[in-house]
Amino acid sequence: MKSHTWYRSDGSKEGQRIFDEEGYTRSEKEFNPDGSLMLEFLYEYHSNNNTKSIKAYNPDGLMEAQALYDNHGDLKSRVVYNPDGSLKKQSFYNDGVEIIWTEFYQNGLKESQYLYDNDGDKKSWTKYNTDGTIFSLMLFHKNANPKSTTLYRIDGSMDVQILYNKKGKPTSKTGYYSNGSKKHQELCIENSNLAHFTSYYPDGTVKSSKLIEQVG
Repeated sequence: MKSHTWYRSDGSKEGQRIFDEEGYTRSEKEFNPDGSLMLEFLYEYHSNNNTKSIKAYNPDGLMEAQALYDNHGDLKSRVVYNPDGSLKKQSFYNDGVEIIWTEFYQNGLKESQYLYDNDGDKKSWTKYNTDGTIFSLMLFHKNANPKSTTLYRIDGSMDVQILYNKKGKPTSKTGYYSNGSKKHQELCIENSNLAHFTSYYPDGTVKSSKLIEQVG
């Protein structure tokens, strides 16, 4: 085994890398200014010598993060852990392009999640309540501007939905009763701050309709 050590300007050790006889990195350590260990990274390789995994451990020997790679050396997944070992963040990749990014609550349930297409562009962003039910869902146009935003009640029924054009400007805002029927709707008038506002009874019949001025 061979090693390479580098130091800070004050002379304290900053890091050390261990290589095998073929020159591949097997471990890397990062140190605090007082000389104590900050993090240690362990490397594994496929039979073709492409990177298989990189795992990061804290001074107590607990894994803080890991990255997994396919035979071609492209990143497949990345995970970050909480101090108790539970998931904090997780990403999945396709040909090295991130397609799913998820953040978790301490109880292990999803807190939020981004989905991406194969080009790496955002498709959706979902936020969750602590019990795992969906709080909101945002969909995106290909140009990354919002396409729609939907808010949900705790029981899973749709509460409010906003639709946007490709420029990211709202075109409509609709509120719903818990039975799924429209409660009210604003249809935005293009190139103005006015909208047609209509309210409905729970049975779907029109309660009132008027022209309103939008705020903001």
